[in-house]
Parts: sequence; structure tokens; C-alpha cells
Amino acid sequence: MVKRSPLFLSQKLLEFKRVVWVGLVLLFLLSRHESLIQRAAANTQSCTRLALIPVKPKVPDRTSSTVCNSQISSSDCQIKKGFQKFKELPQITTDSQVETPKRLGLEVSPLSNEVYEAYVEPLKKSPVIQKMDELRIFARTLADHPRPCEPTLVYLNSKPIFNVGPAFVEGHYFDLNGSLYTGFLTLEDAKAPLHIPIKMLSKDSLIESNYYDLVAAHEMAHGLMQDLYGVEKFKAVVKNSLTRDGHMASATTDPEIAWVEGFAEGFETYLGALNRALPHFLETPRLSRFFDNVKTSALFYESYGKLIIPLAVPSAIFQTATNFVKLDDFVSDFLKSERQVGITNNYFIFKGLANNLVYQYGVVASAINEREAVDVMSYEVETDESITSKEGAVGYLVYQFLKNGLEKELFSTIHQHKPGNVAEFVNHFLEDYKETPAAFVMIPVIKEIFTQKGREAQALFVSYNRENPSQTQTALAAKHALLDNIETPLIQPPRDFWLEFKSRQFLKKTLGGVLDRINLVTVSKSRLIEYLKSTPSSFKFYRDDRAMDFLISELPEALSKAHDFHDLISKLEIRLTELKETLGSGSPEFLLLNHHIQYLKQSRSCFINRCVEQELEKPLPINISEGE
Repeated sequence: MVKRSPLFLSQKLLEFKRVVWVGLVLLFLLSRHESLIQRAAANTQSCTRLALIPVKPKVPDRTSSTVCNSQISSSDCQIKKGFQKFKELPQITTDSQVETPKRLGLEVSPLSNEVYEAYVEPLKKSPVIQKMDELRIFARTLADHPRPCEPTLVYLNSKPIFNVGPAFVEGHYFDLNGSLYTGFLTLEDAKAPLHIPIKMLSKDSLIESNYYDLVAAHEMAHGLMQDLYGVEKFKAVVKNSLTRDGHMASATTDPEIAWVEGFAEGFETYLGALNRALPHFLETPRLSRFFDNVKTSALFYESYGKLIIPLAVPSAIFQTATNFVKLDDFVSDFLKSERQVGITNNYFIFKGLANNLVYQYGVVASAINEREAVDVMSYEVETDESITSKEGAVGYLVYQFLKNGLEKELFSTIHQHKPGNVAEFVNHFLEDYKETPAAFVMIPVIKEIFTQKGREAQALFVSYNRENPSQTQTALAAKHALLDNIETPLIQPPRDFWLEFKSRQFLKKTLGGVLDRINLVTVSKSRLIEYLKSTPSSFKFYRDDRAMDFLISELPEALSKAHDFHDLISKLEIRLTELKETLGSGSPEFLLLNHHIQYLKQSRSCFINRCVEQELEKPLPINISEGE
């Protein structure tokens, strides 16, 4: 008989343990064949669907003025003006001596048969909305919501309230015919800024691309999240967001907005599976045609060089104009690409704005800074700090919970702990469900997203699978083997290195206002360069690529070793002394670093004191003398 080594035996035991775990998980999932949601609905014995009631704001008795400086934040002013269109109802004490909260008045909105058939009936008949209703009823039942069957109130009129496109209005109470409601959904069309008569996102374009119900479900998922938190707690989470970047699945924003938006995107991705059978559902013709033209132009330029430019310019102008006129179709395609392809494939653990476009269409988006494009093309992954601010990564996590039938565990963790971000959520989940089949299912996913080695394993899988599509299962097995050897993480939110400053980008100032903020430990390269170029003075060394490359490498290096902001400045000043001794005080590196040490101090002080937010006209004093 051959003698087995202890190592061989331990490997066999590990394999046996894994087989036992897999068997337990299969039993666990099979035992849930009777849907938890169906059982919850049966327990309430009141509804399996949520009524959809078209409403509109009750007009206030008199118009009030809004104190808002659109130069600071035009989007905030836009939303404040939207709330002015509602009649605010005061607090009252009911017969049972319960004091009601302040409410915004609504009234039923009569719709024409044409409008009702176009925009209400598709939602009522949609399997996506039916599933969303079931999930929401279950979440409300689990959270002991006083009205699990509270209808969905939706605004569908042509005149916009907030002009932000489809949105869930969180953190407010609403009154409809004397009844209290905790959610209100607007499915309005978003119009282009600056009074340009073009729609940025319309219901019609979404319906045409079979994506209308999924966008509505995304907004309803915000409502479900509020059901689990409660109105005031959810409002607090949203209010804690500091970012000025809006939101995209590929953008690095902050842990709060990434958690809230990523949660809804996870639902949108999961429910998208119900639409996969629809003809051409995953097709993005406008986006595909645009990038095909880009690739064709690039090939011509590669072959003929500058000789092609006179011929290419008219075509480029025509293509740009066409895409601009049909901007709503373009945006609709982009949403579909982000959520149904990017999140499903976990592309957003990689660095780079709109990086999913690279992996799906093979083209780097022109909006990406050249230095950031290098990261995208080389599959560079996010850091442990930046990943919790990436809503696409959060979306993948939530998508995996729902895909694996773990909605109860997802909802219970949120309801019981009211996490302020995804780091808090994951840590609570791992503590509450340790040594359970649910944890066994989700731990590999958590490792893949929230550990450096896990993200690198995913990067190897994606890059190898693109080159060898016929060997997907082999690559997947190799990835899982790598994940098995990674310890389950305790996730930390990013450190506070927030800066506040005035944006000097024309488009950003026009669309969002001059107020801008970044966190140095999570910011992308393109946004970091925007900040470095936002200093009040025009600095000639911005055109010196060598000096700029030096600066954007020095900051991360110092940040990786800094305990706090004061420590960061101390380390940069030590580095400045070294530069003075080696390169001299007149070198581009010395001058640029010296300049930005002062600017960092100002921007940090500005964040702490909210100097831009407080509408201070003059920036804090800054010494920018060359060679100091």
C-alpha cells in the first residue's frame, strides 16, 4: 500500500470539506425553491402587487422665493426650485394624539388614454415591475412597515418638476387625499441644460430600447431601500454624501452615494434578466454605431496620418450633431451597457471612467484622460479605499445577493443595522451570517470585490477570457482557486482626505456649479489632474508632461504612508527639501510641488470651513511665488 503524505491527506480533507459545503449550499438553495417573497405576500394576505397611482404636486397657495446661488451648485438650486412646486402641509395632531410629520401635498393626476396606455400600462404589465413589487412587499413585511401594500405614486406629466429625469424623491412624506405616503416617483423626461430644446433621457427612448421598466425599477429600489431604513435614517445616509460628481457606475464618488446608487443598480441588473428574452434587448445600436465610426476613423488615421484629417472633419461634425440630436437614445444605450453588461461582468472593480466601454466596444472613451486611459487598457484595479466609493462594484455585490436568492439576508442586514456605506453593510453581514450557507455563497464575491488579490484575480480572468473566449470555464476555475486562498476581509471606509475647491472646467461649472470636492485617496487620475489644474493662477508647468507625471506619482506615494492630512503635508515638505537639494529650486518638479503643497493646504481648509459652500467670494490666501 502506498503511504500518503500528511500534505496529500490535508488536501483531500480540504476537497472533502469543500464538497460538503457545496452540498449544504445546494440543499439551502433548494429549500428556498418556494419563494420567500411569495410566502411573505401570503402572510400579509393583502396584496401581491402594488397599485400604481399617477399624481402631480398640489399647487401651493402662493409662490415662495428660493435662496440659492446657482453659481455654487446649479443642480441643488434646480432641486430646490422643484420642491417649491409642492404645497407644504403643516404638522397636525391626530385624534390618537400622534403628531404627523410635515408633508408635501399631492393630488391625483388625470391622464389621457393615450398617455396612460403609453406609460402606465407597460409598467403594470411588466414582469420586471411585478418582481419589483414582490421584492418591495417582502422588504416592507420584514421591516414591519405599517402599510406593506402602500401604492406607488408616480408623476408622468410632460412638464418636469426637477428636470433630472427619472428619480425617487427620498426623505420626504407626502399627502394624497389625507393619507400619508413615504415615497414618490417621478418618471419625467430630462431636458438638456442651457435651455437647449433637446431631451437627454426620455420615456419614449427607454421604451424603444426595452429599458423603461428597468429604469422605473431602479428608482423603486431606492424606495425599497428607504422602506428598510425608515424615511429619516435613509435621508441621513443620502445627506452624508460629499461628492460633486453626480453618479455613474464607473465613477469613483463617495461611500454613501456609491452605496445608495449601487444598491439600485444591482436591482436593475438582476431584473434585467427578465428582459433578456425580448428581441434585441442587449443591443445598443446608437452606441455601437458611434464607436464603430471612432474605430474606423482611427484605422484611417493610422494608415494615412494627417492627410485624412480634412476628410474626417466633416464626418466627425455630422456624427456629433446626429448623436446630439438623438442624445436620449445615446444615453439610453449607455445605461443599458453600464448596468446589463458592465455590472454583470464585474468590470467596475477596474480603474477608469466609462471603462466598460473599453471592454465592450474596444474603444477608450474620449473623455478619459490619457494617463487614466493607460490604467484602463492595462486592467489596473481600484484600491481597497477607492472600491467602496465605486457604485458599479456595489451594484455587482447586490446583484449577486439577489441572483443567489439571498434577498432575506440582504434586507435583514440593512434593516437591523442601517449601514451608512457598503463597508458597514458587508462587515455586519459577515458577522451576522458567519458559518452559514449564505456566507459561503457570498464570501468569494466579497473577496473578489473588496480585496486587492481578489480584484487582481478578476483582472486576470477578464484579460485571459478576452483573449481565449473558448476557455471560460478553465479561467473561471483558476479564478476561484485564487479566491479560495484569500482571507475574508474586514472592510474599512476610505480615509478622510477631502478637499473643496472651485472648478475651472467650463462644462462642469455650467452644468453643476463652481463647487467641487474630491477625496485624494479615492480620486481617479483624470479628476486629480482637474484639481491640480484648478489653482487660481495660470501655471506654465501644466504643459510640462514630465513635471505633471512627477506630481501625480508623488501624491499617491505620500498618501500611501500618511496617517492624516497633516502627515501628508509633512511628507510632501520633506520631499520638497530633497528636490531642492538634488534638482534645485528652479526645477519644474520643485516649483510644481511647492505650489501645490500650498494649494492642498488651502483646499483642505476650504473643505473644513466649507468656504466655497458658504459662498465666500475670495479664496484663502495662497503663496504661489516661484522658487520660494
